[in-house]
Amino acid sequence: MSPGLITEHVKLYCGITDTEGAGGIHGLEHEGEDIEAFVKPWHEAWEDVLTNTIYDAKLLLILMWLYPDSLRKRN
Repeated sequence: MSPGLITEHVKLYCGITDTEGAGGIHGLEHEGEDIEAFVKPWHEAWEDVLTNTIYDAKLLLILMWLYPDSLRKRN
């Protein structure tokens, strides 16, 4: 994507939740949505950051924001 051509707004909601059974394919069938949700342990997600295996800037920034030290500094 090129700056100025596409405008996208992303909101992150951070909270504690029970993720048991949260995976699967979701979305509104009549709108053609095919949204895959999956749960990954924090240490695996952070390893993906450290090994440069995340190619989506939004996800990378969200994980960096969620890094435990970052949350403590915000309080």
